[in-house]
Amino acid sequence: MNRRGYAEAHGVALVFMIGSVCLLATLGAVALQERVIPARELAMRTSGAALSDGGWNLWTFGDLGQWVEIGERRKVEVRVRAAGSALEGVWPRAELVVVVSKKGRMQPAFRKVFTVGKPKHEDYRFPMELDPGVALVRLRFLNDARNKATGEDRNLFVKEIGLSGVKGMGVAPAWWYPFGRVERAPAGALAGVVAKRLRAETKTAIARHRMGHLLIQTQPGAVVKVTQVQHTFAFGTAVATRFFDEPSTVESRAYLRLLTENFNAVVPENAMKWPRSEPLKGRERWKGLDRMLRVCIGKGMRVRGHCLFWALQGQVPRWVRNLNKDAMLRVVDERAWRTTARFIGRIEEFDVNNEMLRHRWYRDELGPGIVARMFEMAKSGSPRDRLYLNDYGILTQGNQAFAYGQQIQDLMDRKAPLGGIGCQAHFSTPPDPNQVQRVLDYLAGFGLPITITEYDFGRGDEQEKARVLEAFFRICFAHPAVHGIYQWGFWSGAHWKPKRALWGKEGQPTAAANVYRDLVYREWWTRFEGKANAHGVVRVPAFFGKHRVESGGKSKVVTLERGASSLRVSF
Repeated sequence: MNRRGYAEAHGVALVFMIGSVCLLATLGAVALQERVIPARELAMRTSGAALSDGGWNLWTFGDLGQWVEIGERRKVEVRVRAAGSALEGVWPRAELVVVVSKKGRMQPAFRKVFTVGKPKHEDYRFPMELDPGVALVRLRFLNDARNKATGEDRNLFVKEIGLSGVKGMGVAPAWWYPFGRVERAPAGALAGVVAKRLRAETKTAIARHRMGHLLIQTQPGAVVKVTQVQHTFAFGTAVATRFFDEPSTVESRAYLRLLTENFNAVVPENAMKWPRSEPLKGRERWKGLDRMLRVCIGKGMRVRGHCLFWALQGQVPRWVRNLNKDAMLRVVDERAWRTTARFIGRIEEFDVNNEMLRHRWYRDELGPGIVARMFEMAKSGSPRDRLYLNDYGILTQGNQAFAYGQQIQDLMDRKAPLGGIGCQAHFSTPPDPNQVQRVLDYLAGFGLPITITEYDFGRGDEQEKARVLEAFFRICFAHPAVHGIYQWGFWSGAHWKPKRALWGKEGQPTAAANVYRDLVYREWWTRFEGKANAHGVVRVPAFFGKHRVESGGKSKVVTLERGASSLRVSF
């Protein structure tokens, strides 16, 4: 080959090599091409306000986020362009979390807390490697604050989020509530149609999940009577311990009559909270709670404890806040195990650290591992107790349900003895029944019992309150993961929001109270009277719980346990 041919051949090879490199570079650039989304256009936008430059001013514990699709396991980069303003020398802190959907569960894949320390927009870059699937990229503002005296505020301004290496924008799972959407409560004839459909939809599920059979053996043709005495499902309420004081009064006797006639479970509204039960170090105040327990347990009522800790600073005793870190850790440990140990055999479940989605006091003071430690110490005091998380906004806000799920998963990952999921239900507007169902399904995926810990509703006329209660109770009672519903008070004379109470000051029932009693003590209550067949057998469908069975002049009280298909009773 001559020089010219050699040069031409190598020239072609060189051009091919350069072309190949350029093509690979181009493909790489395409694969890692950044998708830029102005903050005000992100799929997830909660607390905050849109800015004129396309950005978003996040407020207290506000979230920004985007669902994305990851085509294959690969490197991804998230870029957050943000600015901040400091308050008292402290700049805004933000948390970036990425979770990927796997087998119907959202699994954490990346988490980073960082400080936005400049008043001008800067880029904060986070490289990571993600598995294929639908992922949520979520940014949360952790330390919003305002000086009331000066009016100064700590702010987090997010201009945009850039996503490199993602296949495309993802679609939120079914339980995720579309942000900004407002559900209107059905009215008039439509309300009746919706209620009728809901009754039909939940009836089969209630029969499947809340009932079994009593198989009664007696004499052929003998009369058999079955009367339910108590539900296994907790139909409970918060109570004020002052009504258990001695000597009793006309008011306290009326209060206790309404309580025992309408509920089978109780939770102290305030008496167990740390500032109330130990206002000064070592000076515990349990007399009122002890009297309440003596009366309620004597009436066959179960009791849950609320709460060992509350993550809100104002609900931490002042003397605890004044301790150094080591001393504080010691008293937190002692509070956890001493309290559960003191009520062993009387209280069967506890809310451990209340409302952690929006409040972080213990974690800020003692580190993120303190919550799992609280659970461990509480369990050491009474190993058989079931220990709960408890928070609000879960059942109506998809972003809060997701954040709650991440708390649950984090505690599970830390091997904390988490035993149940508490969902508050303080509604100011009628909840969307479909959304409540979706969130319960999502939370049930963690395999833990769910308790509706604090129910009330406070908008509209009495008929609307009755419709909301009926719909909500039907959905929850029909769901197999839900173990109880506690109302947050029942009598307007001792209710944190008297207009939401089911019974008025003179003890008169509201429309909602009548619906409640109709559900619990008529529709969902076992009553049977009939005769045994030629073999002396009667098969009685019955709700789980305690029943009195009578036949041939004899009587037995038996318990059909939750989940049991049947129970044999012989005379």
